[in-house]
Amino acid sequence: MRGATLLKRAQARMMETIVILFIFFILIAFSAVFYVQYQKGATQERELEILSSRAMDDTLLVLFMPELTCTRKETEAEDNCFDVLKLNHIKTVIEDNKQYYFQLFGFAKIYVDQIYPIVTEIVEPEDVIDGEVDTPYVWDKEDFDGDGIDDSYKRWIIYDQEKKHLDEEGNEIIDWTNKESTPFIVSLKDETQKQQYGYGVLTVEVFS
Repeated sequence: MRGATLLKRAQARMMETIVILFIFFILIAFSAVFYVQYQKGATQERELEILSSRAMDDTLLVLFMPELTCTRKETEAEDNCFDVLKLNHIKTVIEDNKQYYFQLFGFAKIYVDQIYPIVTEIVEPEDVIDGEVDTPYVWDKEDFDGDGIDDSYKRWIIYDQEKKHLDEEGNEIIDWTNKESTPFIVSLKDETQKQQYGYGVLTVEVFS
């Protein structure tokens, strides 16, 4: 009789031990999942911080590029100002020096939108016939002044190296998972116009 009682107690304690161990391993599993998710979130947050910092660095780099900046009396640079004549030729400059600029910017897209003066209608340059000749800028539309009417504006694409590849059918496939965009207001100086100064938005997009 006493032996049977001891056996039952031993079995009960064994069951208690098994339950405790089961709960313990469940807690370890939940802790591991939580830790992995936390590390994943922290890593992604760190990557976004690095990407944001890179976007700011690239923006500052573009703002001080002699290939784009305005000058007074041929030597003194004007702060946060792009020369429209230089913008019209920067695409050719970068195309001729792709490796150099890729080392500077890596996978990124950099462009300038002219916000003022507002263009009332889209007028292509006289030397462009049926789109056979590349223009130094592209046209786009957006309602900048909030009057419900889209305004035409020029966009100069300074640099365009988005992270992507072509599939077997020749379609472009995006390779990036994160994108950081940094806009910055700049002056636009066009010495060929009576009203020399306008303004626009420099946008730097970086990818990872």
